[in-house]
Amino acid sequence: MFHIPPVLVYLGSSILYQYLRSRNTTVEPPVHTSLTWSGAFTTGVSRIVTRQWVDGHLRRDCGCLALRSTADADEYARGDDRITRLPTARDVRWAEVPLCLTVRYGTEGEKNRVEFRFASPDSLTFDPKSAAFFHRKAEEEFDLILATFNARSSATPPPQTDPGVVRDFELLGVRRDATWVQVQAAYREACLRYHPDRLSASGLPEHLLELAIREFQARTAAYQRLKALLN
Repeated sequence: MFHIPPVLVYLGSSILYQYLRSRNTTVEPPVHTSLTWSGAFTTGVSRIVTRQWVDGHLRRDCGCLALRSTADADEYARGDDRITRLPTARDVRWAEVPLCLTVRYGTEGEKNRVEFRFASPDSLTFDPKSAAFFHRKAEEEFDLILATFNARSSATPPPQTDPGVVRDFELLGVRRDATWVQVQAAYREACLRYHPDRLSASGLPEHLLELAIREFQARTAAYQRLKALLN
């Protein structure tokens, strides 16, 4: 089936509207509903770390409300649901526009794939100019999220030389110039290996369990110190 890109539909309807106006023909502006915009990126950062960062960023920095989660997707909502039409009698900021945001997590080759889908609710209608505004602002927000994520995950701090700090990196099995994201991933691996609750359920002998508890406590303390240093 032949698919006409949404931007061409909006452009065509806007041109038709202007043409009919020029012919002194009474016509209502075209109305658009159920707008969507999607963007995706791939990353070598683990899915757990990526998902936690995206979730925290959307809720803390983007004003999103978490609605529901599944094994591979998170859904959020944002905006003033009293707004039912754009444009309105007053200027509306992008953060006020009602929208649903779905973030899906998958794989693409050897990397993790993250897809963002911005969607307007069915109750919200747009004229052509406002529809273009929706798509432009959704793309701009996605680009900003991606740039922030890349800057955070790829930033490489200078190697640490303090003996105590170096020891903390060694305890978690990472290099002295590891990023905060890498430290988080290493600590999660340590939790899987040494967490007392996990090991006690496996029937580990008591003397080995005590040893594992000490190892877990040491790595947790190292993680907390590095968190204060890097985060």
